[in-house]
Amino acid sequence: MHPEMALVLLTVFAGAGQGIFILLFILDAIFSLQGIIPQGFILTSGIISLALQAIGVIASTTHLGNPHRGWRAMLMVKNSWLSREVITLSMSAGCTALYILMYWKGMDSSLKFAMGMLGVLGSIGFYISSSMVYASVRFVKEWSTTLTPINFTVFGITSGIACGLAVLANSDVNPDIILGVSEILLALTGISLLLKLLTYRYNARSYLSVSEKNAIGVNNPSIKLMDMGTSYAHYNTTEYYHPYTDEQNKSMQVTVLFLTFVIPATIAAIITSNFAPAISGILSIILAVSMLIGMLFERRLFFIQGNNIQNLYYGNFRHSAAGNPIVSAARKGTPVSVK
Repeated sequence: MHPEMALVLLTVFAGAGQGIFILLFILDAIFSLQGIIPQGFILTSGIISLALQAIGVIASTTHLGNPHRGWRAMLMVKNSWLSREVITLSMSAGCTALYILMYWKGMDSSLKFAMGMLGVLGSIGFYISSSMVYASVRFVKEWSTTLTPINFTVFGITSGIACGLAVLANSDVNPDIILGVSEILLALTGISLLLKLLTYRYNARSYLSVSEKNAIGVNNPSIKLMDMGTSYAHYNTTEYYHPYTDEQNKSMQVTVLFLTFVIPATIAAIITSNFAPAISGILSIILAVSMLIGMLFERRLFFIQGNNIQNLYYGNFRHSAAGNPIVSAARKGTPVSVK
């Protein structure tokens, strides 16, 4: 599928922002009575959380044909995962803003705790809703799997904790808390890496049995494709298909694995095993930046690897020998992938 950058930014930045809020809420709830979590960390991480969610919301409006009608997306909450995505994102961002305001004003802790819980529920709801927008598309097998909502949730929380650790390691916080968060991040990064490897393995085997003969439900050896469709680039051949070779796919996968998981896990291990406040502050920032950039590559590749079944008709199906030579020639510079 064509990778829409507005959706990449929405899911990555909003997800990371909500992950930061989950971390700060948990730390505040556990350590607020001891007074060992500085106000600067809560306010700074809360502002970053709001900023990342705002970037995601603003980016998503560029995906709309009529942004001024975007609010209408909430009207189909009973039947649409997209409506639930909009509502849970609004709920999460609103609760985050109110929670930070309550903290700054020193308001009643029980009311603030309730607002924080609503924010966490909104964040989890957003992870599930945004992932189900794609997981519910049954004819794109790379998306239609339980791994999709699991990945969106785990990756969002992990990237948020990575950003929160960067703020935490550069604040006046008890080193034991920083070490504890680093260990949690290391474990989550390892789990995320395993999930991503399982996803790539699943994607590589998704369409091994799909062909023109059985795609229509009739497995007859005499069936063959007689017409590849139109001979020019149009919506179906540009939005539902993104040309890339097997070599490019492997290269992008390696880039995602290193930037998103290997480098952050290595840095988290260094911080955990040999904690030094001055160095750990710098390393934690590098870790967060690497993971966010890697997540952008990961989500972009998630869209690219979505192989719409209608590409069988246009001769662009990724596992069926070659792309449509007529359509490929019509788009200057498009490589024809041959397996």
